[in-house]
Amino acid sequence: MVSLIGWVLAFCLGLFARGVAESSCLEKLHDSDPCAEPWLLLAEDIIINGVVALSAWFVVQFAVLAASASRKKAVANVSFASGTSVVVYLAMTDWRASTLIPMGAAVLAKALARWYCLRRIRTREANRAGTRSD
Repeated sequence: MVSLIGWVLAFCLGLFARGVAESSCLEKLHDSDPCAEPWLLLAEDIIINGVVALSAWFVVQFAVLAASASRKKAVANVSFASGTSVVVYLAMTDWRASTLIPMGAAVLAKALARWYCLRRIRTREANRAGTRSD
């Protein structure tokens, strides 16, 4: 449930960023006209890839934050594995070139979030034991 909150937060940030990009369009004659600026497609791609990566990061981080201290490693590993499984499933069922970059961004963000969580857990365990692990 906590991971869903992270996903919704990233989704809302993406909608906000998309609205900001669209509102900065200068070539619109009326409010109902689509934006004709050539940079808007690139901005949308950057926003989509960023939001996908951010949502994947949030899903892992929020799950680990909500877990008890003894289960944080397992939760980090399970949330990475389950999220990567979903990405692989989606890649196999919807094989288009336009979806490969966001899916790669999601897997990379999940891997980085997992690495960050496990590193933070190791550092805390080392600090409790009296040794420092860098």
